[in-house]
Amino acid sequence: MKKLIPKKLFAAILCFFSFYQYAYGKDAGETVFEFLKIPTTAAQAALASMTGFSSESGAHSHAMLDFSQGSSLSASYAVYFQDTSFNALNFILAKEKYVFNFAYAGFYYGEMERYGEDENGNYVYNGKFGANDLALSAGVSRAIFDDVSVGGGLKYVGQNIDGQTIYGFAVSLSAVYLPDAEWYAVGGIENLGPPVEGYSMPANVYAGMYSFYGKLNVLCGAEIKYFIDGSVFIKAAGEFDLGEKFFLRAGYSFALTTSTEELGDWNERDLSLGFGFCNKFFAIDYAWLPFGVLGGVNMLTLTVNF
Repeated sequence: MKKLIPKKLFAAILCFFSFYQYAYGKDAGETVFEFLKIPTTAAQAALASMTGFSSESGAHSHAMLDFSQGSSLSASYAVYFQDTSFNALNFILAKEKYVFNFAYAGFYYGEMERYGEDENGNYVYNGKFGANDLALSAGVSRAIFDDVSVGGGLKYVGQNIDGQTIYGFAVSLSAVYLPDAEWYAVGGIENLGPPVEGYSMPANVYAGMYSFYGKLNVLCGAEIKYFIDGSVFIKAAGEFDLGEKFFLRAGYSFALTTSTEELGDWNERDLSLGFGFCNKFFAIDYAWLPFGVLGGVNMLTLTVNF
């Protein structure tokens, strides 16, 4: 009977994606708050930004919080191209029946030059201004059966450009099916919310399957992710565990479609690599992501366990 489960899951995933595309599909380039696509930890970034490897992706897929081994606080930082940067805080609070997550993520665009017209109609330099995005979220997960966990969260998102602010709200829902210790499946909806200033939130649906090979100490998986703007990604990644202390990670994100020239695919680029070290009290994770002619992105995450 269990051999039929992956086929049933695959059929259900196809139906769900078809409904999502019909009900919510938009043209590419019509979404706001693109920074929400950035992974909030280096471990997740190194694994092709997939959501199903560990509780470290709990800010994106809250059902994964049920994999948490305890409470923790992590801080992440990444330097992107030019003067842009990304930072995040992620707090996991593990209780007997529930696991809670509180997270912050921010993207800073650096200083930009402001120009205006003088009395003669000429463009003149008027100083510099800043711009930044931020997201505050809270979520929870719980095991409802021995092999099923569910999770959900609410997110406030804001953007400030030269003193002008816009904001929006979004929800995320997810589930994990874990029939045994050898494989499990993850799926959900992320960043689903009302339009902001006429633009849709960067919502997506995703589904993935993962398998653990005990003899090799390797956890690997594949995931498909469909964004509301029509872009689709197939992802694959693997993590090698050496004595539950050292981790080697690699992932690949393959775009089935391309975004508009204005947006590009700056948030998810092909190959990703990383490593990590952890012990009972703390963990350090690093990820590298290539961005073509723009160079590479380096992300670092420090985690304290308690």
